[in-house]
Order: sequence, then C-alpha cells, then structure tokens
Amino acid sequence: MEWIAAVVTYFGATALIGAVLWLFKNLIITRLTNSVRHEFNEKLEKLRSELRKQETAFKADLDAKEKEITDLRSGALSTMVSRQVALDKRRLDAVDQLWSAATKLSRFKGQSGMMSAIKFPNMAEEAERNPEARRVFEPMSAAEDLKKLDLSEAAAARPYVSPMAWAPQVDRSVRQS
Repeated sequence: MEWIAAVVTYFGATALIGAVLWLFKNLIITRLTNSVRHEFNEKLEKLRSELRKQETAFKADLDAKEKEITDLRSGALSTMVSRQVALDKRRLDAVDQLWSAATKLSRFKGQSGMMSAIKFPNMAEEAERNPEARRVFEPMSAAEDLKKLDLSEAAAARPYVSPMAWAPQVDRSVRQS
C-alpha cells in the first residue's frame, strides 16, 4: 500500500506541477500577447494621430492655395474687365473724335465735288492764260484753309477703330460716274 500511496503521490505531485506549469505557460503567453497588442495599439494610435495632423495641415494648405488661386482669378478677371471698360470708353471717344473731324471736313464737300468735276491740268493751263478762269477758283480760296484744320484728334483715334471705319469713304455718285 505504501507503494501505491508513493506512486499516487508522485503522479499527483507531477500532475500538480504539470498543471501549475501549464497555467504559468498560459499566463505568460496571455501577458505577452496582451503586452504586444497594447504596444501595437499605442503605435497605431500614434500613427493615426500623426496622419490626422498631416491631413489637417494638408487640407489647410490646400484651402490656402485654393483661396490664392481664387484671388488671382478674381484679380485677373477684374483687371481684364476694367481694361475692357477702358478700351470701350476709348473706342467711344474715338468715334466722337472721328465724327468731329468728319463734320469739320464736311464744309469742304462742295468744293471737293467741284474740283472732282473739273479737269485740273486743263483748267490750270487755262488759268495761266485767262484771268477770267482764275475767278472760278476765288470762292474756293476764300474758304477756310484746309491746313488750318486740326484733325490730330482723329489721327489719334485710329488705333481704336476698325480699318473699315478709317478707310476713306468714296461717294457713290463719284464711283458711278
């Protein structure tokens, strides 16, 4: 019986030691797993926090650049609009200047029509020989001198009007004859 009691005690002590070792092993594995998991979670949260900060900084930088682009666009558009308004005003002034020159020159339309009807080389020869022929030209010379007319405003308007508006207008009656 003693022998059985010794075997039972030996196996009982061995089983107890095995059970304690198994429990100790599981305890160590659980603690190590939890420790590694905890460290991993801390590093993951730190990385997420850094990424959120970078994302916030990136969004702020992106918003600042977007605002800068918007400001540049609006500045460029307002400059373009103001330049167009100034150009349109200058074009209207050019039309006024051309009209003023046209009205100044309209006083000489009759004289110009008379001169176009006269064959000038033949009339010049006749005026040299005949003083009566010179009297035909006296009313024309009594009128204002074309050289005294100031048409510089009209010349300054030339860049602001179309080439067609600047082109000399030929009277239809002259063109048809």
